Amino acid sequence: QNQHDSAAASREKSSTPAIKMIKVLCVSVLLVFALQCTAAWATPAGSLQRAAAMTTLTAALVATPVRAHDFTGNYDDPNHPNCLRKITIVSGTEAKISGTDGDPGCPPDGSGDEWHLMGKVDGDCILVDFSPKGGPKDLEGVWEAEPIPGIRWPDSNIWPLKSTATQ
Repeated sequence: QNQHDSAAASREKSSTPAIKMIKVLCVSVLLVFALQCTAAWATPAGSLQRAAAMTTLTAALVATPVRAHDFTGNYDDPNHPNCLRKITIVSGTEAKISGTDGDPGCPPDGSGDEWHLMGKVDGDCILVDFSPKGGPKDLEGVWEAEPIPGIRWPDSNIWPLKSTATQ
């Protein structure tokens, strides 16, 4: 099972937004080359126009930013029952992560030791600086839509999404 999980995690990491953009660029370059080769035999004058059009299309595809997942919401943390976990996108890809901690859980009202962290969203990933809490500087959480929408952390802990309202 661990090997299967490692392979799945490896496949997920190989599909980062930057790699997706590189794949699109490579396919587009191959397509332009193929069109130039076949069009050069038929109509040399038209081949330059087609190549220019494909280059423009490729540039537009590569320049289009990869849409980042909106991590805004309230989450559960199975490792800290009843403790609060809230993510708010403050500007662009910058995220504010706040919550409470108990020992290890919190009372039913979610009260506990408050903390506030910063992070950065990149596609379906969120990098959080947990160093103010004694954790790693850039811990990567990955959005999983199924079976339960939430954030999977490297220790396999998942923060299930409770609600998208952050009041």
